[in-house]
Amino acid sequence: MSFLKKVIAATKCNVKADLGTARAVPVHKIVAGKSMYFHGSYKDHGDTLKVEPLGSSFDDDFADNLFGDVFLSSEKLGHIGRGKNYWYGIELAESDILPVSEIDHANRETVKDVLGVEDDISEEDLEAFVDILSSSGPGIDEEEAEALFVTHDLVSSSESHNWSWIQQAMQGQIAKRLGKKAAEMEDERGTVLLLPGPAVLRKVSPA
Repeated sequence: MSFLKKVIAATKCNVKADLGTARAVPVHKIVAGKSMYFHGSYKDHGDTLKVEPLGSSFDDDFADNLFGDVFLSSEKLGHIGRGKNYWYGIELAESDILPVSEIDHANRETVKDVLGVEDDISEEDLEAFVDILSSSGPGIDEEEAEALFVTHDLVSSSESHNWSWIQQAMQGQIAKRLGKKAAEMEDERGTVLLLPGPAVLRKVSPA
């Protein structure tokens, strides 16, 4: 069973309850010690954008939330190749954010839990997963990572090129399990945050 299918089975019964715990914060009242982070969506979701838990939404019309998370930035970076953007924001404190570089071997059990792998995973493979999940951007052996994700049925062989999307989704889930609200990583846009659901963002600008 692939990673996404495992997540669907684990979360589909609790989606409404999870979303009920998410609370929107009016963007004009920024709490001291917090900063505003933005998500640019090509779709107008109304006054709020609800980020549902991983596995709860696979509607192509809601591509923002395909992997149960959305990307955020401290600046309005927008979507590459998209047209008009609708901007949504959420306030986060520095203590709400887990830099993925801080995922280490002390978090091995959390990594195993998120991976959903069997207890008999080899120490070598588990260490490799920890190394991959504590990294982002350049420096990862992509062929080795892709093969590892396929071997452990985290992504199908026909979609193995999408392994990095699964990596990012897992990094968000690890942050969540460690009591954080978002994971900080590097991608083609620079430093970004990945915010896993449940969460609610408020519209801050129509375009």
